[in-house]
Amino acid sequence: MTDQPTPHESAQEMLAFMEHLYGQQHVFEQVDRRNFPHLDQKFYQKTQQELRRLGFRHIADIEDVTTNQVIVHLA
Repeated sequence: MTDQPTPHESAQEMLAFMEHLYGQQHVFEQVDRRNFPHLDQKFYQKTQQELRRLGFRHIADIEDVTTNQVIVHLA
């Protein structure tokens, strides 16, 4: 017997995830990216530089707290 979910179970899980993720207003918080050492800091620096070259300016680093809570809850 396999531990793999059936296609129906996978679809139900995906639907629950989407309802949790998009069925509520999201909370955003300003953060310091240095508090996230597990993230690829070079990627963020490179992307920020590229956006600056395109005329954008950095205002703040933010975290979508709602999304992160949903992902942790469903993991």
